[in-house]
Amino acid sequence: MSAAPVLPSADTLEAIVDDMQLAMAETVGAPASEPDGDGALVEAAVDVLGESPCRVVVRYPRSGARGLAGAMFDRAVADLEESDVLDAVGEVANIVAGGVKSLSDDASTLGLPQAHVATDASPLVLDPTHATTVGREWNGHTLQVHVLAAAVTSA
Repeated sequence: MSAAPVLPSADTLEAIVDDMQLAMAETVGAPASEPDGDGALVEAAVDVLGESPCRVVVRYPRSGARGLAGAMFDRAVADLEESDVLDAVGEVANIVAGGVKSLSDDASTLGLPQAHVATDASPLVLDPTHATTVGREWNGHTLQVHVLAAAVTSA
């Protein structure tokens, strides 16, 4: 039987998000801030696989995600494809998942980012009752980060 997932505390997750924002600011600069458009959110998830499996889900308004993608890929927002926007938020989720993975002393691995535009309020959920969540203002938009426990299964 697998061990029960150990999730980071809210303080630890906030520190991981702080590190991600700092790294992004140093490498891609500050994303342009666009006014909120249609209210859609870009949602990306990365699974952390190992003894303490979990899913990291990042949600960011599409308007903020477009600015992030423009900064990340050094392109005008008007020249971006939807796939660029999904890739940018997927990379944020990957960075945060890497921080969560580093908390484990086992041989955990990361899955590939899965990203899509979400129009409802339910993240890519495995077990919403066992989650650590933080929200952070980033360039005028709220970045939501959830770490969700994976279901524990018998081996």
